[in-house]
Amino acid sequence: MKKKIPLYAKLTLFILIAVIAVVLISVLGRDNNKDYFKHIPEVDYSITSPVELLELLTKEKYGIYSPMSVPKDWITEDDVRELVKFVDSKKICASVVSPLSSYLPTGESTVGNEAIFLIEGFLQERYPPSLHSEVFEKKNTEWYKTKLDEALILLREKKAAKIDTPEEFIAAIGSDKTIVIEPVMIDLGKTGPLVISDVHNLTIICEASEYAEIVTNNYNAVVLTFENCSNISLINIKIGHYPESGGCYGGVVSFIDCNDISIEGCRLYGCGVNGLELVNVDGFEFKRSIIEECSMHIMCISNSKNLRFTDSVFGNNRGTELINISGCEDVLFERCYITGNEAVTDAGVLFTLDMSAFSAYVKAFERNDIDSDVTIRYSTIANNTSTSDEMVRTAQDSKAKIELEGTKTDSNSFK
Repeated sequence: MKKKIPLYAKLTLFILIAVIAVVLISVLGRDNNKDYFKHIPEVDYSITSPVELLELLTKEKYGIYSPMSVPKDWITEDDVRELVKFVDSKKICASVVSPLSSYLPTGESTVGNEAIFLIEGFLQERYPPSLHSEVFEKKNTEWYKTKLDEALILLREKKAAKIDTPEEFIAAIGSDKTIVIEPVMIDLGKTGPLVISDVHNLTIICEASEYAEIVTNNYNAVVLTFENCSNISLINIKIGHYPESGGCYGGVVSFIDCNDISIEGCRLYGCGVNGLELVNVDGFEFKRSIIEECSMHIMCISNSKNLRFTDSVFGNNRGTELINISGCEDVLFERCYITGNEAVTDAGVLFTLDMSAFSAYVKAFERNDIDSDVTIRYSTIANNTSTSDEMVRTAQDSKAKIELEGTKTDSNSFK
């Protein structure tokens, strides 16, 4: 009697034959003139961005790329925001296969698929995020376009470093990070100025009800300087020099060649010679913060634009030219208090506009041709004294002016 083959065995055999057929059709049906499975040499990650890798995969669209030595922080938040632009692309490109995998792709990949593979690498903090890019766990393309920002915030919170010593603070500085400072004093001591360069997407925050402090007793040093940085936030931090007021030659906070900067709930204090310095900055917010007790300038701002000062206090500073703005566009003070300041010496004045230089204690700049129009809205300017009869001194070759909108001026020594 003939033995019957079980139904499950027939189904298994049928599926196996189908899979083999698909693979054979995929491989044998390919154009023999194409260099399939060509190994693409690994790039130098120090000079190649994720978007540039995507371009390489597009150029070598029938090959295989096997990344072996990808630095941990190679893909950044800024890269992810650029990669999102490609997630819908159906353009053919090479596949990515981990060196640990023995798998060969059964078909070409697409630019959209590889962009998502790179994004997942960032979210999972390793690239490649799985053995190969042909089959991996991913969301639908709409998620990457609409929900990615929420995921990035959660990832940043997960990576937040909580610190309470100067050494931990300095070691934690870097791109795509949140540094949570306990409500303690971070004393940078008598070392040289702390200059933070080429850092992007960094938040420094104290989550307690009181301030964390970042201080130095080096009177010649700016406490914090940022150069060529973007998307920097300082929140609930007190910054200045110690132990005594007066005698400083260094400022408090300086941003040079930066964009998208936010200072919120902070106190910048003297004896800093200059509370705030901005040079070539695009996008700056100063919210619910204080600049006080500085010994020469409240702020010096040059060649910058899109600047907002809201719900803030500038008080009890004593210097020469106090608020200095040159070659700047779109400057707004809203719901601010400018009060109890003294502008002394023959040069003393509350505001200067478009002067070609400020003082020897801030970065020299070449003034551009922009006339700095400033708006002060719903604010109070009161109890300030100056050796000048005018509130504003403007360069002779400038038509800059200050517009007061719903702003009170009271008990000042100038007009």
